[in-house]
Formats: sequence, structure tokens, C-alpha cells
Amino acid sequence: MNFDIQSESTIVVNTFGGRAEKRKSKRVITRLYNTEEDSIEAELLTSDQLTPPLQVGPIPHQGEIFIREHLLNDEAQRILHGLSGTVVPETLLRMDYFSTIMKLHKPVIQLPSGLFLTPTMFGPILSGVAHDDHEQSDNDIGMQTCTAFNLSQNEMDISEFGDSTQSV
Repeated sequence: MNFDIQSESTIVVNTFGGRAEKRKSKRVITRLYNTEEDSIEAELLTSDQLTPPLQVGPIPHQGEIFIREHLLNDEAQRILHGLSGTVVPETLLRMDYFSTIMKLHKPVIQLPSGLFLTPTMFGPILSGVAHDDHEQSDNDIGMQTCTAFNLSQNEMDISEFGDSTQSV
């Protein structure tokens, strides 16, 4: 990516798997846009290699059916025909962007395969590790939410309220 570098420093990155590693990082400031042209100014950290490349596999059939039935056509097409193969993460967003990027008023949906469908300002994001779970019916979709908004304090309380399973 071609960003204007603001500064360079060494940071500690908690990688997938929980290891803490020191990395040289470059701080950049840019605007992030979604398909509706909504944007936020974001400070990003980038490095030559943030994590080892990640392998993205195919979406299991039952997840594909749910996505086609419950998402807008353009969102479904983007997810179903998006990236596959190897993905190399190039930027890290700071945690203080979490409530801006994530649509905290909408639930995170766990598909029967174990994958999670998470609503964001960029559209739904599919993540997690797929598994073949025969204990859960193909029609069971787990819905989880972890957000509460305290109107009196105007603060976001992010805590796990548990999960429930609904049949669709």
C-alpha cells in the first residue's frame, strides 16, 4: 500500500494464537470508505509483515444458503465470490475504531459451520474457522450480541451477554 508515513516505531503485536511479538511499524493516516461513500479518518499501523499469510477456504454449503437468503444480493455476492486462497494482512486498526467500524446495534450471527457473520460499516464480514458440527441442525443459526448502550452516560458497554440459538 502506498501511504504517506507519519512516523515509525516498535510495537508489540498479539498475533493469532496469542503470541506477543515486537514489530517495526509505520503510522499512517488515511480515509476509509464504504460502498455508500461514508468514510472515517483512521490512523493505521502497518508493517512489512503483520502476520503470516492466512489461508481462506470455501464457504460451507449451509453457510452459503443462509447468506443468499438473508443478505442483500450485492452483499451476498461480495462475500460468496470474495477472496479465497491466501490473504496477507497489510494494516492494523487501533481498538478505538471498534465502535465506529462495527455495527454494534446489530447481532453477530454464527452460521452452522462455525463461521461468524459480523456487520460492519463496510458490509458484513465473514470470519472464523469452519467446522463440521453434526450436533447442530443445518437450520440452526446462533445469534450473539455483545453491545449495550447506556443513554445516561453516553458510553458503550461492550460485554458478552451470552448467546442463543434460533431455528430459521
